[in-house]
Amino acid sequence: MEDLSQVLAPIKELLLSTPLKDKSLMANENPIVLKYEKSYPVALSNVTFTFGAGAEFDVMLFNDEDDQDVDNILSVKDTALTFNTSSETYLKYTTALSAKANGQISLKDLGFDMDLTAAGSAKSLFYKQHNNGEAINAAFLSDIKSFQTILRKDDVQSLAEGDALGFIVNGKLSASLKISWSNIFSQTLSFITRLLPAPVTLDINFSPSVSASFDVSILDDFSYILIKEAEDQCRVDFRRKIGKTISGSAGLDIKVGFAEPDQVKEQLIAIYDQISKAIFGSDSKEIVSTIENWQQGITDASQQRLIEKLLAYFGLENVPASANALLDKVLALKKKVIDGITCIAKLNVEFGFAYQYKRIEENQTVLSVSLPTSSLLNYHEDLLKFKPATLLDAMRNKSVTYKLHSFLQEKTLTVKRSYGFGLKIFDINILSSSDYVDNKISTITNFTGHQQVKIDRTLGYKWSLGKAKGSMLGDFSATMETYANTTSPSIQEFNFNLLTEMITVDPKLSMEDLSKYLDAGVLWGSIREQDVLNLSHKYVDEGLIGNNVSIDTKLSFDHHTFSLLLQQIAKYGWGDLNLKLMANAMAASMSWLSIFRNRSSPSIRQELYAPLWFEFLSNYDMSTEISTYGEMAADYIKKKGDPQLAFFEGKSSNWIFGDSFAGVIRATNSLYDTLKDAVISLTTLQQMIKTNQGYDKKRFEKCLNGFMLVFKQSYYTRVLGHFLLQHASVLGLKDGINSTITIGTGEDAKAITIAAK
Repeated sequence: MEDLSQVLAPIKELLLSTPLKDKSLMANENPIVLKYEKSYPVALSNVTFTFGAGAEFDVMLFNDEDDQDVDNILSVKDTALTFNTSSETYLKYTTALSAKANGQISLKDLGFDMDLTAAGSAKSLFYKQHNNGEAINAAFLSDIKSFQTILRKDDVQSLAEGDALGFIVNGKLSASLKISWSNIFSQTLSFITRLLPAPVTLDINFSPSVSASFDVSILDDFSYILIKEAEDQCRVDFRRKIGKTISGSAGLDIKVGFAEPDQVKEQLIAIYDQISKAIFGSDSKEIVSTIENWQQGITDASQQRLIEKLLAYFGLENVPASANALLDKVLALKKKVIDGITCIAKLNVEFGFAYQYKRIEENQTVLSVSLPTSSLLNYHEDLLKFKPATLLDAMRNKSVTYKLHSFLQEKTLTVKRSYGFGLKIFDINILSSSDYVDNKISTITNFTGHQQVKIDRTLGYKWSLGKAKGSMLGDFSATMETYANTTSPSIQEFNFNLLTEMITVDPKLSMEDLSKYLDAGVLWGSIREQDVLNLSHKYVDEGLIGNNVSIDTKLSFDHHTFSLLLQQIAKYGWGDLNLKLMANAMAASMSWLSIFRNRSSPSIRQELYAPLWFEFLSNYDMSTEISTYGEMAADYIKKKGDPQLAFFEGKSSNWIFGDSFAGVIRATNSLYDTLKDAVISLTTLQQMIKTNQGYDKKRFEKCLNGFMLVFKQSYYTRVLGHFLLQHASVLGLKDGINSTITIGTGEDAKAITIAAK
């Protein structure tokens, strides 16, 4: 504890004997600002913190439910620290401080990745609870004579229940992050397939427990808050301050690296072997051994078949002289893929972490956990340096007792589910039929008055039909990477990203259901059509049929790709190429039906039904009877030589649900208007970008609302995904698109298969 009565003198209402509960107390000046009469050092073993002469010392009284804490720690409800105005009050002390290392070493050498040398470069907080009948002068004098800071372990240990300490800096927060490889690959496998010499559908199996550990560091403004709870527990909160609290910094500096390189090296080899088996049927060791045997002329029949497969894949002649070249190509491919996975994994985690981190609003927690004070003291020195990695590892290893409140807005320390990182799917209970929406807009302003806006809109629909249940969603994000060039942001300063996703939980997978799910993978480009039959046999052999499975089909577009798609769509508006590609997408997105060959794949459905949908879009009349559409489809398909499917399309009982042409129109209700509004909204957004319009929240939301309606029904969502993929194909775009299908088995998805082409 520190005796600050030597350097601080009470002024104004702090001199009064008025009880703290008096609502008129400090009503006109709260906080009261004192000045240190001289410097006051807080000397620790290897560093000295200093409250500098002339520095401000703020005293704020909380005795009313309307009192606002700028650090969002204390209020009467809904904050980490609360108080009852009928009996309690708080005095909050905020004081600026600086620091320097003792001796000849630097603060950085001591592990402080922050500049604490300048006066006022950091702040100390002390929240002291009082009975509201206590006089303010007595309470203040008692507090400053036994002033507690977060800097000393003794102060942390002796902190009274209900009191809190804090430390605010601009610096580097170092943390550890554990993410399952299944999660990484569910978002990146399409990128990895592009490293391969020839197109192929990769399907690889993972357990969510197989994880990689990453070291993550973020340069930003942070607070480290300790709140003493009952039974000698401490709540630890690391909070994001966002910019203008201390430094006014303009952007984030996030760095990611593997925490355990040796372990990751073993994992990468095992992952590559799965890829090798998916392509060649053998792992890398077996391939090298087979090539060596071929060089010696001692291959058996199965090895010779493998050699022939390898030679064909790499385009080499089947002659002994090709052996050395083949071995070189095999080893080069292994290195290329492992290097590529390493790079992609780091970028994915960096992007995912940044995405999730940026969703954390000012004064909200990055990490919040409660643990015994005795345990906290073992980690306090690292926590004071904003390095919670050691504590996080201890929590994951269960070597410390704790209660996790949140980590990166999630309730888990390890990201295992393929749809858990970057989207708040953990909060969505897929049980009933209802819409859900998550609209998050974060606007922060730096010290020059320039804004940085981040918008994240998630819209979806939960459904339950028979034994299966699921969800489809779209997540549209618009982010400014830095503060605006002027005080008013323009639309051109935003990056736009889109994620579309369909999730199904099937408690007892049938062969027909499996075919439908794989068909959806083909529709969204994660599976090659010619690989469906082999994948079906493989999953049957692996025992998926009859099991509880979760299927997550995901399609995403990065900001560069989405920007080019916007330009292409806006070029045609609601006509020409957009109508043609929309008709193609509507045809391909119709349901897979096992009894009809012309409904057996997206490409076959597209070829047959696209003219019908083009006619529907080109000459839409809302007064047209459903029977007209049914008869039109029946006549057209009969002329195409499929009388059985024509009969199905013409039967009125099939117009009720969405399996027939007329049924789709009837079941989807506002089909034409929804798809047209989506295209018009994207066109409007591109016009706003092209003309460099200023960001207007209402105008932007109106535009976004028109587009996001496509995520209210699964058919719309399927159509949009295929529509965008066709535009990407026209433009020759591949690199910024990720399409995967993830199949988890068991209620907890204990085994995960991920496929991408």
